[in-house]
Amino acid sequence: MLTGFKSILLLIITTLLSFTNTNGQNLLTNGDFESGGSGNGFLVSNYSLINPVNGTSTPGRYAWTTNPNLMNSTYISGGDHTNGSGRMLVIDGATSSNQFFWTATSTGGTLAGFTIGTTYTFSFWVKSISNDVTNSATQTTINAFFVNASNYNPSNLSTQVPLPASGWQKVSFSFTANAANVLIRLFTSSTSAIGNDFAVDDFEIKAGALPFTFVSNSSTNPSCPSVNDGTITATASGGSIPYNYALTGSASATNSTGKFTNLLEGTYTVTITDFAGATLPPITGIVLTAPNPLVVSATLPTVCPGTPTTLSVSGTTTGYTWTANPVDTSLTTPNSASITVSPTQTTTYTASTGKTTSATNLINNGDFELGNTDFTSDYITNVNPNPGGIKKAYAIVTNPKSWFGPFSTCPDKTTGTGNMMVADGSDQNGGNDKFWVQNGVSVVPGTDYDFSYYLQSVTTGTPAKIEIYINGVSLGAPVSASSTPCNWEKHTYKWNSGTNSFASIVIYDREISGGGNDFAIDDISLVESVVCPLTKSLTITVNSTLTLNIIDPAPVCSGTPVDIMQPAITAGSTTGTTLTYWTDALATNTLSNPSSITTSGTYYIKSTLGSCSIIKPVLVSINSSGGVPTPGVNPVSYCQNSVAPSLTATPATTATLNWYGINATGGTATSTAPIPSTTALGTIKYYVSQSIGTCESPRVAIDVTIKVNETPTFAAPSSICFGDTLFTLPLSSNNSITGTWLPVFDNTKTDTYTFTPTAGQCATTAPLTITVNPKITPTFVAPSPICSGDTLFTLPPSSSNSIT
Repeated sequence: MLTGFKSILLLIITTLLSFTNTNGQNLLTNGDFESGGSGNGFLVSNYSLINPVNGTSTPGRYAWTTNPNLMNSTYISGGDHTNGSGRMLVIDGATSSNQFFWTATSTGGTLAGFTIGTTYTFSFWVKSISNDVTNSATQTTINAFFVNASNYNPSNLSTQVPLPASGWQKVSFSFTANAANVLIRLFTSSTSAIGNDFAVDDFEIKAGALPFTFVSNSSTNPSCPSVNDGTITATASGGSIPYNYALTGSASATNSTGKFTNLLEGTYTVTITDFAGATLPPITGIVLTAPNPLVVSATLPTVCPGTPTTLSVSGTTTGYTWTANPVDTSLTTPNSASITVSPTQTTTYTASTGKTTSATNLINNGDFELGNTDFTSDYITNVNPNPGGIKKAYAIVTNPKSWFGPFSTCPDKTTGTGNMMVADGSDQNGGNDKFWVQNGVSVVPGTDYDFSYYLQSVTTGTPAKIEIYINGVSLGAPVSASSTPCNWEKHTYKWNSGTNSFASIVIYDREISGGGNDFAIDDISLVESVVCPLTKSLTITVNSTLTLNIIDPAPVCSGTPVDIMQPAITAGSTTGTTLTYWTDALATNTLSNPSSITTSGTYYIKSTLGSCSIIKPVLVSINSSGGVPTPGVNPVSYCQNSVAPSLTATPATTATLNWYGINATGGTATSTAPIPSTTALGTIKYYVSQSIGTCESPRVAIDVTIKVNETPTFAAPSSICFGDTLFTLPLSSNNSITGTWLPVFDNTKTDTYTFTPTAGQCATTAPLTITVNPKITPTFVAPSPICSGDTLFTLPPSSSNSIT
């Protein structure tokens, strides 16, 4: 987390430095040309001033003016960059190369005021001023030249002047000052008299680097799945150089060039950090994939044990080899493109192709380490080209600059310290001078070869254009060297030897321009083309049993056809089989219309895989009009003002209910059952139907009866005496309402008992009060005593307190 924060902080600091650079002190005087012409803060060396301007000019002339059109009436009219009405330098490009048109001081010497080790940005604005500038052939190239500086960014100090439609464009270079005084000059390298015309304005040199930004990334895939010749290239600009490029992912590496080689297939990420520690967002998801043109297929990917299936492979012409895992004894022609096998168990078959090729370079002394031998050339050698250069000349050297002073210091391609062939390109014979020739190279007839070489420019200016011939036949259109000096680029061609046993190879430089066309070549090679070892596999599944799962289609109404070929009918069955359709279980009568059956019945589907098969019935139901039965219903009754549930009906299997409320006809069906009203007494009919597929049954009525709530009545005693024997309260009323009593009957006190009807009866609760009376002792008037034998009197049947 801290590392990421530091990177962000450094990036912010770099951005702020760039902002400071934009608004800092300009070390140049008269960078906008408003204070005077040559000798006033700058110097024009190799161009001649037109003064006064008269509407005509010739190559090699310039003007200090407010409008290019004043210098040459054919030039595009327009203002300067500063304010549109100020001064600018207008250049009619010279037809000889290396002509200086601007130096950063009045005298042409070094510019003072630099701090050693500090990064500065040099910039100016440029535009094309001629309608003859229409493409790269007519655009001029401006080159920067520094003394006492290093760490140039971008490293290519050349820039192509934009097309006229682009208007003013800014050109910027950053560099590190190696001394307090630095020489900065601009020169042209184009030599065409057509186009090659431009204006410059608003020169600046300020402390600070260019903004650190990502420029581009590219990649090349490995040539074979197991070959590590893939590449990834990333570039950045601005910031502080040198950069550190870090590769992570399927392989890891770091360098300062941004080009990673010898990569296998995989997924990679590149992270770029400048010298100050600022890090750009990573370039993620760079995927290298080697080509594999093999295509394998099988007539039957799933078979029964011992069932034949044919396997095929295509994609190359180099022959194939089949293997099986586990071993399959039925694989008897392993080197055929098409094989027939009969596996008894699930087996993986692999097709392989490719061969081991010779890596021997058939070119003698292709790296020039043996010196000036084993080749011929129309160019001259063993000459000293200094000081002015000699066209159509070459040398075998370790450093181009050691042969000719204006050339760049560039290493060879082979080791960095070895030999290379350096040339000052020919401007004669229309590009038909043979630069390098080797005859009698032994080859094998009918064999593919790769011819390759490395090419670089050793100066700025027009690059060389190289074309290769073998046995008098061109291998392709000429290719240009990089416009950046010391940038080795590999060029490769395919060549088939046909009936030839020998190859005669010629290298031409088709460029005949005198400006530039200085190049080096190294590591010329002719080797057998690599035939990639490729593999592709497929698995044949062997099923010991077949599964045929049948799902009957939903019933439909008359007039609607049924398709039993649809995948849903056999969902869950063994895949890769052949399905056929029959009218009988023995599969003797073919069903002619399995996708459009219009008659109900039982049909049959047969699944076949090789010698295996299984047959099962499928039921098709097509209902005639009115053929759907009504759903099952029962009458229901509810007490008045009770809460009724939703009505119910019993549908047939796969059927859906349609509720129409109290509509015997008409109305709109709903799938939601109605809740009947219980407010009005009597019977109300509700209607329901059912649908199977698209067929609907007739409606059927459900009688809903609403009953009145009755009050239970009883013939029960209203009082008892205290302590009398308990009697049972009746569980059914006089009007046949059943229920229960609460509380429990008590013969010792007067109480009110409540009768609660059993649920499901339309009845209310009923109270019953039982009075418990206390017991009274009877009293009598006793008779007077009697004598023995007196006549008895009758005892009274009623007491004095009226108790009988």
